[in-house]
Amino acid sequence: MFSFAAAGDLIVINTIKLAIEFLVWLIPMPFVDSVLEILNKSLCAGLAAIYAYSPFLALLVSLMLFIVYSFIFSRVTRYLRYTKSELATALG
Repeated sequence: MFSFAAAGDLIVINTIKLAIEFLVWLIPMPFVDSVLEILNKSLCAGLAAIYAYSPFLALLVSLMLFIVYSFIFSRVTRYLRYTKSELATALG
């Protein structure tokens, strides 16, 4: 059970690092870059600290993060579809 929790936690930590690194690459503004780097390091350190305390608690926190981020992802996807349809209508 611990190994499954550890594997899940490592997947979540690496996914968060990858997503924030992608945002850093996408937004090349120095201030935003530094804020995202601070967020990346602090979020991963916090998750690692929770993992060191209890792998199962860290897995629950990670699952809650994925649920929240999936809602955010669906909202952003809906907004992008709306913007794309509005641009297609405006351009002809």
